[in-house]
Amino acid sequence: MPGIDKSKRWPVYGFIAFIVVVFVLAILGDKGFLTYYRLKRERDSIMAYNNELREKNKALTDEIARLKTDERYIAKVAREELGMIGENEVIYKFKK
Repeated sequence: MPGIDKSKRWPVYGFIAFIVVVFVLAILGDKGFLTYYRLKRERDSIMAYNNELREKNKALTDEIARLKTDERYIAKVAREELGMIGENEVIYKFKK
């Protein structure tokens, strides 16, 4: 460095080296920016998954309420999922 006495350069170089080390540790260290960024993405992913689960729980709660109270819905589910038939219904099976 021109203009600075040689004996005063080492403290300046030492200070610059210190700043570089602190900067590198802030970026790559155990509690650095990269760790923060990774944890933030992980948290966002978990929050999205939690929202999905809340929506599924709400849908299941609504379906449970319908199954407890709506007889037409119960009959519909019994036909679709259990293959049941209602009163006065006839099933025709045809051979191919």
